[in-house]
Amino acid sequence: MLSTMQIYLDYSATTPCRPEAIAAMAIALQEQWGNPASLHEWGQRAATVVEQARRQVAALLNASPETIIFTSGGTEANNLALWGIARSHPEPQHLIISSVEHAAIAEPAQLLAKAGWQVTCLPVDPMGRVEPEGLEKALQVNTALISIIYGQSEVGTLQPIHTLAKIARQQGVLFHTDAVQVAGRLPLDLQQLPVDLLSLSSHKLYGPQGPVPCMYALALS
Repeated sequence: MLSTMQIYLDYSATTPCRPEAIAAMAIALQEQWGNPASLHEWGQRAATVVEQARRQVAALLNASPETIIFTSGGTEANNLALWGIARSHPEPQHLIISSVEHAAIAEPAQLLAKAGWQVTCLPVDPMGRVEPEGLEKALQVNTALISIIYGQSEVGTLQPIHTLAKIARQQGVLFHTDAVQVAGRLPLDLQQLPVDLLSLSSHKLYGPQGPVPCMYALALS
């Protein structure tokens, strides 16, 4: 009787955790389990581990460690980007997203619309890409944030993020990209890519399911 061999082809949903990551987690759980906010030795050991991880993520992105914020998951990272900017404004403003966003962006955008925000959902061309001209036309005086997914989570379409983000920066509008599907597959250099906020997920690049970094660029230009 022939044995059945299964082949896993759903890496865009999650990747298996690499042995190195599992080993690092085991050490942390067994030896570095203190509260990193505590001043005693156990806490300081844990704080050192957290800061080392922050520096490693920053190195992956060519970003400053102090701009890395750890969240509990990709959905929280995306929500933090949208709600964090929204709550920095005393009155509802204008938000631009694309029609191919992950639910972690599309659903909070719907909630912001119910809260009085103007939300523009940009269409995509036959190749699934947002046209830069369409973004330029959608900009308004009160546009506070643009959020465009970098790599589409179902079909893998890559958006022209550099061009779109450059348009936003020229107009002084904050730009967020959900780069969950891109990290580990394409280089992400935040000294070259003109985005202000960027979301990552560790379990998409052989890390554990759980805490993921949401990057905030503090020095905006």
